[in-house]
Amino acid sequence: MANGGKELSIDRFKCAACGACVTVCRNDALMLWGAWLEIKEERCNYCSACVNICPLGALSIVSSSQMPQTQSQRDA
Repeated sequence: MANGGKELSIDRFKCAACGACVTVCRNDALMLWGAWLEIKEERCNYCSACVNICPLGALSIVSSSQMPQTQSQRDA
């Protein structure tokens, strides 16, 4: 697995869409669409710059196995 089993996770209840994470990302892996933060996982190198700058603690890097499954993953 190219990401080493890691995922960048957003807590959407905490995220205020302030854009701080977007400005520190050197790989353009984060984009802000209005109040919605989008992660481009293929660009993320899991450097934690976004995690460290987030004033609300809305971002974290977790093991892929800790990520909640989507409905399509559960149905597979």
